[in-house]
Amino acid sequence: MIDGGSSEPTGDFLVEPEQLDRQAMRFEELGDTLRRRVGEAPRPAQLGTAPPARWFAQRLAALAGSDGATGMILSWADGLDGVGENQRAVAHRYRETDGSGAAAMGRTDTPGSAR
Repeated sequence: MIDGGSSEPTGDFLVEPEQLDRQAMRFEELGDTLRRRVGEAPRPAQLGTAPPARWFAQRLAALAGSDGATGMILSWADGLDGVGENQRAVAHRYRETDGSGAAAMGRTDTPGSAR
């Protein structure tokens, strides 16, 4: 991260665990949205029986399933959940490490607070 708004990196980093938590929540919300959208997709039987609808239904059926687009989208949703979980874990570890360092140095501010 760049310190003080300058364009040159200083080597100092500011970690904001609350921001990491918010980002993690957003990743998980995106995963939930993908799952919901997959569930809202029209089913072949809902498209009708006219020849164009049947053709389209066959194309959708070819895309569906664990090997098709449906499986890929659900895999992305799981990946977003994984990113969110990892980000939460990083924020948690930071808070623990910052709290241990603060206690060792006799600081009275709380872990993750603005300094």
